[in-house]
Amino acid sequence: MKIENGLIAGFEPKFKNLDADNERYLFAIVDLCDAGEIQKVEGQSLYVSHGMAGFDWLQEEYFKRELYDQIEAYYTQAGETFFNWPYEGELEVIDRFVSLGQAPRAKRLWRNHVALIKNHYWSYVDEKNRGFRMMKNYMAPEAQQRAEYEATISVIPEKKKLLLEIMAGYREFLVRVDVSEGELARVDRDVADIAAERRTPPESKPDPRPLDDDLFWEIVEADGEQPLGERLEAFPDNLARFKPKTIRDFYRKLREVWGQAYRTDVWALAYLLRGGCSDDSFMGFRAWLILQGRAVFEATLKDPDAFNVELFQSDSDGCESILEAPAIAYELRAGKSFPPTKTPLLKLTGPEIDEEEFAASLPRISAALDA
Repeated sequence: MKIENGLIAGFEPKFKNLDADNERYLFAIVDLCDAGEIQKVEGQSLYVSHGMAGFDWLQEEYFKRELYDQIEAYYTQAGETFFNWPYEGELEVIDRFVSLGQAPRAKRLWRNHVALIKNHYWSYVDEKNRGFRMMKNYMAPEAQQRAEYEATISVIPEKKKLLLEIMAGYREFLVRVDVSEGELARVDRDVADIAAERRTPPESKPDPRPLDDDLFWEIVEADGEQPLGERLEAFPDNLARFKPKTIRDFYRKLREVWGQAYRTDVWALAYLLRGGCSDDSFMGFRAWLILQGRAVFEATLKDPDAFNVELFQSDSDGCESILEAPAIAYELRAGKSFPPTKTPLLKLTGPEIDEEEFAASLPRISAALDA
C-alpha cells in the first residue's frame, strides 16, 4: 500500500464497523510511516496530517453503501461523552441523516448525546444534594476531602448554563424535524428540572413487587431498544417506580451481578473487544455487559469465547454510572438519603491469564475480530 492523493491506495474496508475500519486505517498509516512511505509533517500528528482525510473517505464510502446502522452506531456514545455540544462532525452527520430522510436516526443521536450530559450534570447535583461526606477508605485528610467536594460542586452553575443552552439547541432541532407536542413538553420539563437543580419526584404509587431475579432483569432491560445513553439517564426514574426496600435490594443484587463478571476470562474479552482494558475501563465494561440483558450476560459468563462481537459497537466507559442509580432513585422515592450499604471488596476470579495470552485464551473472539 502507498499514499496517493492523500489517501492509502489499496486499503480495503470491511464495511462491518466504521470504528474498526478507521482503526485499521490508522494502523496502516503508522506502518507506512515506519516504512518511510509517509513523511511526518512538523507540528502535526499523523492523525491530523493523514488520518482525518482517511476517516472522511471511509465515512463517505459507508454513506454511499447506505450503511446507516453502522454510521449511527459509530456516533452513538455508550456511557460518557464530552460535556459540550455535539461536535461539528456529529452535527454534520445529524443534518445529513435528516436530508436523507433518516430523521429518526438524527433524533436518536441528539437524544443520546443530551441524555449522557444530563446524566453527568445530575451526578454533580446529586453530590451537592447529599452534602459532604467523609470517606474513610479514601486516604486523604478531611480538609482535603472537603476542598475536593467544594471544588466539585462549584462547577454546577457553569455546567447548568451550558446544558440549558444545549437543551435549547436540542429543542430547536426537534421543532425543525416536526416532533409531537408531547415530546417537546418532555424537553420543557427536563429544562425546568435542570434550572431548578431538582429532579421531579414520581407522582404514581410505587410498584409493590418485591425484588427477585426476574424483576431485577426486567428493570435492567427496560427501554432495551433505546441507545445506552438514554437508558442510563432514565435508569433512576425507572427504578424510582418501586418501593424503597425494592430499590435497596436492587442495589445489592446489582453489586452481586457486577461482581460475578469480575473474572479474568471476561477481562480478556473486554481487552480484545476494546483493544485494551484498564481497571477503570473493566468497571464500565462489566456494567455495559449487564445492560445487554440477562440472556447475553449469562451466556457470556458461561462461555466468553462465544460472545457475539457484533454486539459491541462502541466504547463502554461511563456505563458504571448504573451503580449510582439506586441511590438517586431511593432519594426520589423516599425523600431521604440512601442508607449506608456495605460493599465487600471484589476479588478477581478465574485462571491467571497474561495480556499476551488473551487472544489465545479466546480463539473464536480473536478470529471474529480479525475476520
